[in-house]
Amino acid sequence: MSFDECLKEMAAMDLGIVCYEKGGVSLKDIDIPESSKIGLFIGSEGGFEPSEIGKLEESGVKKVWLGDRILRCETAPIAATAIIMFLTGNM
Repeated sequence: MSFDECLKEMAAMDLGIVCYEKGGVSLKDIDIPESSKIGLFIGSEGGFEPSEIGKLEESGVKKVWLGDRILRCETAPIAATAIIMFLTGNM
């Protein structure tokens, strides 16, 4: 799926989140609606281009930061999903 296709899919979500290694808010500071559809963007190795982050933010996707440690693209989705599950009482 291309970046633009993913961006279109995010429009159907109640909440869009992008994990960005260069900053954002903590996941615990995001208001996650109860029983919501959450779209989670995780970049490939090397991260997102600034223009991609700009497009995501313009579409209402929330930029979050997972801390100082840079996670691999294979482990970041697992970590982010686990945090979201914890924050929403699903763990």
